[in-house]
Amino acid sequence: MRHHVVCPALLGLMLVWSTPARAAKPAPEIHPIDPSQVRTIGVETRRTTGAGSCTIGAQGPPVFAVNYLLPPNDSYYTLLRCEQCPPPDSTSFADVHVAMRFPSPCAQPIEISVVGAAGDTSCREPDTLAILSAPEPFALSAASAGDYDFVLHLSHPALFAGEAFLRVNFTVAAEACSSLAERPQLLTNSDCAPCRSWNVSAAGKQDLCAVLFPGQPVMYAIASTCLVPVRARSWGAVKLRYR
Repeated sequence: MRHHVVCPALLGLMLVWSTPARAAKPAPEIHPIDPSQVRTIGVETRRTTGAGSCTIGAQGPPVFAVNYLLPPNDSYYTLLRCEQCPPPDSTSFADVHVAMRFPSPCAQPIEISVVGAAGDTSCREPDTLAILSAPEPFALSAASAGDYDFVLHLSHPALFAGEAFLRVNFTVAAEACSSLAERPQLLTNSDCAPCRSWNVSAAGKQDLCAVLFPGQPVMYAIASTCLVPVRARSWGAVKLRYR
């Protein structure tokens, strides 16, 4: 019986050829910005100041522009947690802020959704299969070059208990600004805390601090008051449903 001996180097090449390659993303290009020049587009419709209201996600001020987008389906996840609404209470929000730099005018398609949080309590990761709020399409439209804070209103309030992740998915490249020089850029704050902001793309899942982001992408919401679970037949349930 004849035995075939495979060279280890050749075996390594065979394994490389048989494994689908992941599209690597370039290193982030980082530029300081003037926070006073960030323009707001849109108006919050459900801001509250009562008990249980809080800002959830990564708020500003934006201080850096980061060139890192690589659509299609380049998704950014931001940890959401309202300390004033511990489980089993639920947090509700309808307005989402997304801060972006536009080197040239165009409209960037995105989808906004909410997914669950998984992993160890010391480092939460997005559970991309646990959809808590279905993706809703928007277009970030800039009539001129500049830095913007877009306020986007969800058609139905998002609801979660405990912790979750806001997902902003850059679904396709904007037709009018798809080149690297014209592509929209993320605006970040100066606080890059691990396990708070993640990127999921063709390159895989990345903690943005691990790829040397200077801060978290400014993506956040103003949560309304807590929703307290009640029995289905109680008067509290009736008030919650019809108020």
